[in-house]
Amino acid sequence: MTSTTWVKRLAIAVFWLAAWQLAAWAAGNSLLLCGPLDALGALAALLPQGAFWESLGCSLGRIAAGFLAAAALGCLLGAGARAWPLVGDLVSPLMSVVKGAPVVCIIVLLLVLLGSSQTTIVAVALVVAPPFYASVREAAAVRDPGLDEMLQVFGVGRARRLAAVRWPQAAPFLRAAAGTAAAMAWKAGVAAELLGLPASSIGEQVYLAKLTLDTPGIVAWTAVAVLMGWLSEKLVMALLGALENAPRRWLAHRVRRAQALGDEVGIASPVERSRVICPKPDDAGQAVADSCIRGVGAPTRPAGADTAALPAPIG
Repeated sequence: MTSTTWVKRLAIAVFWLAAWQLAAWAAGNSLLLCGPLDALGALAALLPQGAFWESLGCSLGRIAAGFLAAAALGCLLGAGARAWPLVGDLVSPLMSVVKGAPVVCIIVLLLVLLGSSQTTIVAVALVVAPPFYASVREAAAVRDPGLDEMLQVFGVGRARRLAAVRWPQAAPFLRAAAGTAAAMAWKAGVAAELLGLPASSIGEQVYLAKLTLDTPGIVAWTAVAVLMGWLSEKLVMALLGALENAPRRWLAHRVRRAQALGDEVGIASPVERSRVICPKPDDAGQAVADSCIRGVGAPTRPAGADTAALPAPIG
């Protein structure tokens, strides 16, 4: 990121903070609208308190549990709906209802059914599951089945096909869903806590600040929730980005290992070195491995292969 971009972002932040302070001065009453300095002072007073970190940790645990459970469930349902159309026919209407229903109404129903302790987790899960369900279905729809079948013919195992082909194709869709769902999880989680008031939670602290008309405290806790949502989004995006590139790094490591081994034992032929990575006795498998070793150009069509074209090397 260039220095010009940083200066631009800083100028925008200063502009909105100044507008906020001017609005607070115009209101003339901190109970109605506090300024940014008042909110910053309230946040600074909260940081040394053990109750602050306890509430933050408990809320983080509940929201993270709901997010992870919903991500796994959404991915499984999306894959199942793509593999078996009947599953899609059954699950899609439910996902449409969950997406369209107001979050507050869902939370109230959950409070009646489950009580306050479990409502946050389930509410977060219901908000997060639909984006992952839709992203997996979209990723499966654009997947090239011919490439997967060709690799199966060449003897590439199911696990390696999943890591090297299917996962890189699906990862961009999952990253988009995760980025949206991470922020939504904190919004739904804090709203559920505010209505259900579970012990040691951000929602409970916001409610207590409202009872005492502590407007700076309300703004401070709101800023904490917004910051945690932003950090969660960045963390999830970074993790998925790292996992997206992991198969390519693994293949590059295998290629370097084969080249180093070939140099040690005096193997000059790329085809011979390819056996270190993809041991395959037939010509088709050796052609694919040879293309991976060279790392340039498209693989040549091996003799006797029925496939019209082979994929470009991963690198």
